[in-house]
Amino acid sequence: MSVERILWEEDATGLANLVRKGEVSAVELTDAAIARAEATRPDINATAEPLYDAARARAKTVDPSLPLAGVPFAIKDLGIAIKGVPTHGGSRIPAWLADVNSALTDRYLAAGLIPIVTSTSPSTGFD
Repeated sequence: MSVERILWEEDATGLANLVRKGEVSAVELTDAAIARAEATRPDINATAEPLYDAARARAKTVDPSLPLAGVPFAIKDLGIAIKGVPTHGGSRIPAWLADVNSALTDRYLAAGLIPIVTSTSPSTGFD
């Protein structure tokens, strides 16, 4: 089965289980998710900030024993900070650059998730 198909057919716990068992690597999942994000980017405009280099680096070192090890996902660009990544909050005003991760970002990373993008949101999250 192709990695792209695995992404469509498995939920997060299923993907992490496949990584844990060595049936698919976190790098393969990350590359497939990035390819899909890029393929759909012009049509749906859901990417606020791509995190591809950091995602690929994290995928190479993620601990497979973590509960969501190797699962690629998008962090909503709305009130959640990722150190060194511009945060837009759905606004056209200039983005601010976080100097630390938010607590939720740290929890996502501690669970083994691989953020591949920040995703767009409506202006200030109210629309």
